Amino acid sequence: DAVGQKAGSLKIGTSAGDVAEVSITNGWLEVTDDVVIGAHDSADARLTLSNGRLKANKLSKGAGGEFIFNGGFLAVNEINFALVNSGGTITPGSSIGHMDVGGDLTITAGRLEIELASLLSSDTIAVDGKVILGGQLNVRLLGGLVPKGGQWEIITATNGFAGSFSRISSGFSTRIDGNRLFLA
Repeated sequence: DAVGQKAGSLKIGTSAGDVAEVSITNGWLEVTDDVVIGAHDSADARLTLSNGRLKANKLSKGAGGEFIFNGGFLAVNEINFALVNSGGTITPGSSIGHMDVGGDLTITAGRLEIELASLLSSDTIAVDGKVILGGQLNVRLLGGLVPKGGQWEIITATNGFAGSFSRISSGFSTRIDGNRLFLA
């Protein structure tokens, strides 16, 4: 087992003038409530996820906050800023889960992992902005599911989509219809 830590909440950079950084490079961090990067607007705070796993209910940042996501696994229910994935794996919420992104979602590299539990049940993401696709789309089947046809609405984006996944799990494809992305 990897070393990990559980916390109720995590606030990075809580006072004016703070310079603070937390790096997750191995193991796991599970926060039952909120992770706030730059809890004080004049703090200089950074959270880097380069390996390991970060699981939280909500991830937010203030004016001086920065989130660097270039590796590891991110499982969060709500993110209050534009998210850039440059090498990690996004796993919406908990199994089967939902993630809200309060800005654009950019997947330049890395993966989006979507779980399917039945023809009516899958991970979902709602983006309050534009989704820029790249990287890989990995599909995990749960509970012995063997899909034979069907489609799942996995992402909605208020400002639509650009780009495409560089790779999709064998046997699956995607289709964009307006502001919705479907997995088939």
